[in-house]
Amino acid sequence: MPKRPACSAALVVTLLVGAIAAHTATPVSAAEPPTPPKTVDTWAFCGVNPDSPVAAEAVRAMAQAGGIDATLGPCNIPDDPYTPVNPSNRYVAPDVYMRLVQLNATVGMKTVVYDKRLYGSIAADRNAAIAFWTPVLANIAAWDLGDEYDPQITTEWNVLKERWTRMRTLVEPVTGVPPYVNHLATSLDEALADLPGVERLLSFDKYDGDKGVSLAHEFDSQVIKLMCAVSALDFSFVATPTSIRNDMGVLITAGCDQILVFGGFPVYDDPTHKFGTVSVVDQNGSPTNRAPATQEGSGHSSLIPLAPVRLLETRTGPGLGTVDGGFFGQGIRLADSTLQLEVVGRATMPDWASSVVLNVTVTGALGSGFLTVFPCSQPRPTSSNLNYEAGTTRAVAVVAQIGSIDGTICLYTQSPTHVIVDLTGFYPFGSSFSAIQPARLLESRIGPEFTTVDSQSLGIGRRLGGVVTEVKVAGRAGVPADVKSVAVNLTAINPTAVGFAVVFPCGQTIPLASTLNFTAGEIVPNAAMVRVGVDGSVCIYSNVETDLVLDVNGYDAATAVVRFLDPTRVLETRPGLRTADHMLEGVGLRPGDSVLELPIGGRVAVPNAIRAVVLNITVTEATGAGFVTVYPCSATRPVASTLNYGVGMTVANLSVATTTTDGKVCIYTQRPTHLVVDLSGYHT
Repeated sequence: MPKRPACSAALVVTLLVGAIAAHTATPVSAAEPPTPPKTVDTWAFCGVNPDSPVAAEAVRAMAQAGGIDATLGPCNIPDDPYTPVNPSNRYVAPDVYMRLVQLNATVGMKTVVYDKRLYGSIAADRNAAIAFWTPVLANIAAWDLGDEYDPQITTEWNVLKERWTRMRTLVEPVTGVPPYVNHLATSLDEALADLPGVERLLSFDKYDGDKGVSLAHEFDSQVIKLMCAVSALDFSFVATPTSIRNDMGVLITAGCDQILVFGGFPVYDDPTHKFGTVSVVDQNGSPTNRAPATQEGSGHSSLIPLAPVRLLETRTGPGLGTVDGGFFGQGIRLADSTLQLEVVGRATMPDWASSVVLNVTVTGALGSGFLTVFPCSQPRPTSSNLNYEAGTTRAVAVVAQIGSIDGTICLYTQSPTHVIVDLTGFYPFGSSFSAIQPARLLESRIGPEFTTVDSQSLGIGRRLGGVVTEVKVAGRAGVPADVKSVAVNLTAINPTAVGFAVVFPCGQTIPLASTLNFTAGEIVPNAAMVRVGVDGSVCIYSNVETDLVLDVNGYDAATAVVRFLDPTRVLETRPGLRTADHMLEGVGLRPGDSVLELPIGGRVAVPNAIRAVVLNITVTEATGAGFVTVYPCSATRPVASTLNYGVGMTVANLSVATTTTDGKVCIYTQRPTHLVVDLSGYHT
């Protein structure tokens, strides 16, 4: 091993690793996951002008970073005064709407469409409009009839009732698409009385006072779905990411089932207009820091998962390559060298990504050493993501900050080795997870060369087997006092025997799991993201004597949407051992060159609809050397790997894996082996 301080993971985020095969004799029982936040669909007013030069980038940003499910059409500046009866140029022509519907559909968003021919009295015009929209009906969320009709103005309200009746009786039965109106906060009783069917989606906005909380309490029981509005704009008050998250949270708690975000794309895109240009997506098509606020405020994680793609492959040979041919076949990395790896602009990676989720593998090393991943715009930290020895193949999951200037990450190798990098997801600018420069919080070794960030938990001596060590996290190294969870790296140094260690929230029972496994004399690091426990601390348990080092690499803010579980077994191929719900247990050695479909959604209290899962994948008792790849079953198996293994080895690695829409992942095994999979968390 290299003569340097024990390794810590640079800017690494992973969830708690499940039990390695060597420690699985005890049957695993299902852990009750925390109740997740209520998730809602989010619509945006306004949508993107499909003819804008930044239209494609903007709709992607709204869907991915903002979590927007549907948009209203592009918003022109209305005449002053605006009236819903004569909407003038607020609404665009049908052919522009059509281009928006098609563009939104490319990123999975629907569109709320306005076409006055549909509610008109001329049957031929109505039928022509229906025929026009028929090819894209699956991508239309509703027919827009305008907003802010005032029931106190009788003529205006009668116009709405007439249009509503035509849409309900003549258009909806043919198209299957319902009409939609966003109401004044003062007109909800009249809407329910005069507009049959409006209870299916009753929509209103109220930005002052209690933001509509009292109305949500009043009308929630009277309607099937209640849509409430929040503002992402600065006009009569200042909106911030925090206020957006908070407003969405209190409205959802009060009974709102959907959210209308005022300010999806810059509303009335004119610098002279009172609404200004601050919005979820800016005029250049990139998300602002308010986009993840709408995503997380609606109960969804801001992680954007991807099917694995290879960004770096230093080896050459048949079947090898990268997603775009770049950074391929460069040869073994030299000792004491740094590779600047381009990330932004490759594999559809946008320039508004702040950090990337990677699987980094070293193989064919010519000596013992370590590898560190870090943003190229910052100095290399005195830490590492993994240690390796001559001839070994090791992999580790990493979340790394992207260089703020050139969209790159850097990889430092201490000793010559081949390096492989696969991309599995990214976090956008403004996410509630904050990566920080690694800082040491615990150093059990004694000596002048060792230190911690603030001299706390320093030189406390080797930890005895069976002892729990408590480490204060909150309020240290820039971690807030009210932090929800932390990303840490735990390192075991020179243990006396084969064993394991686990990091977990203080105040809870020691889990039937391990963060890392080791043999005598090793230096073994692994990462975890854990909830902060009693007194803002995390606890570490080791079953044998060893030195321990703990580094913090990032944290989730108190308002973050985080879904942790105690590690829960969801696949166990070995006979006689169990899973938490008895599904997929004892299914036998996985054949070589085979794919196993693993359902997660709908099991162990996980929702059916999820976007990604955090798994610990373990191979054991392999009959040949090979690799495992985890990927969404809806995709073609990628040129990527999650871990590599040799004959008879027990090897584990964490995977942040994209799922299918019904919560499934596929696991490919190249050579026959047993598989053990533990679920640590999920993203909706």
